[in-house]
Amino acid sequence: MEREKIENKITRLAGGWKFDEIKTRQPFDQNVMEFLEELSKEICMNEKTAVSIEARSFAFWCRKNHLIRWKVERKNGEYPRGIGMIFHIAPSNIPLLFAYSMVFGMLSGNGNVIRISQRTVGESKDLCEVIDQVMRKDKYKDIYENQLIMTYEKDDEITKEISQICDGRVIWGGDETVQKMRQYPLKIGAAELTFPDRNSIAVFDLVYMKQASYREKEDLAYRFYNDTLLMDQNACSSPRLIYWLNETEILEDESNKIKKEWWDIFSKISKIYDLSPWKVSKKYEQICSEVMEFHEISKVTKYGENLIYVSQMKDIPEKTSHYQGKFGCFYEYEIESLNKLCKILDRKVQTIVYEGIDPEELAAEIIRTGVKGADRIVKAGSALELDRIWDGKDVIASLSRIIQIK
Repeated sequence: MEREKIENKITRLAGGWKFDEIKTRQPFDQNVMEFLEELSKEICMNEKTAVSIEARSFAFWCRKNHLIRWKVERKNGEYPRGIGMIFHIAPSNIPLLFAYSMVFGMLSGNGNVIRISQRTVGESKDLCEVIDQVMRKDKYKDIYENQLIMTYEKDDEITKEISQICDGRVIWGGDETVQKMRQYPLKIGAAELTFPDRNSIAVFDLVYMKQASYREKEDLAYRFYNDTLLMDQNACSSPRLIYWLNETEILEDESNKIKKEWWDIFSKISKIYDLSPWKVSKKYEQICSEVMEFHEISKVTKYGENLIYVSQMKDIPEKTSHYQGKFGCFYEYEIESLNKLCKILDRKVQTIVYEGIDPEELAAEIIRTGVKGADRIVKAGSALELDRIWDGKDVIASLSRIIQIK
């Protein structure tokens, strides 16, 4: 396909790349860092993006003082560089993730062409306008010319052409998206990072919960809310299954009392959640379907008015990916050891959110058992914090190369 035909089919949202070859940069280039710092400030001052929690969260994340912590000092004889132009396929379930992906590409020393789903253009438009506004400043002219944020209707020819032009590709989305994109070949030797379907769990220690004060439990509830309902449980790192660790054999009646108190507190905190009629109907549909389909569910308990539903499991779920709770649907099961938890950590499990346990002990057990799952072990409240290492991959290192001199 001719480049002019691509131009006629895409809608440019930010950036000025014209599908030409570009020069690479060193990772954490000074001009890039200054651009991101200015972008962070502008997002917080712009009247449209300043009122968006998601946009402000991105602004806080992309400030220079946060990103510079990721910089790894080069060793003698090593000169890191970008690899060229990176084609990013942004997901539709988290509209502003495209901006985070762009930053990863920039920090790696690359140019970026990003396709935003047409379903999320409305939610992404304001941030794209601010990005474009800052990029257009004279001091960032080279950055502007090496970036393109766009959208287009699903078109195999465009996707195929851009895939062949670029030097790398980053795919955010489900398994289906990854499989679809792999139909479009890259250049020989091009890099590719894929982030397919993953799911996450939480582990709370019953002894800790028994001894914790009401204020400590309330604080945990706020943090867990941010991990889950802040994104409608759509994020791959949002826990749905909660495993209660009971190593000291707390009796059943007392265990149930501890759990009920926790869910009562969490449901009170969750009253701030925007539970629309559409979300309610989808939640009911999901609960009814799962009760009929999965024999492991023994009971469903409601907390608050239609707000939080917790399915008690009579058997440990063998496939955590089966339980796709959203809009306030959770599942719980009690385990007597971390070893039992490791038995269900297949490759689909990404993040383990914990409270009251020793993360080093859990990591040691995961390593000892040799399971393939669990790339992140994070304290409650940190599940959504996108880091340089994601799904067990160093994103910046994966999108750059090292010129070695010996």
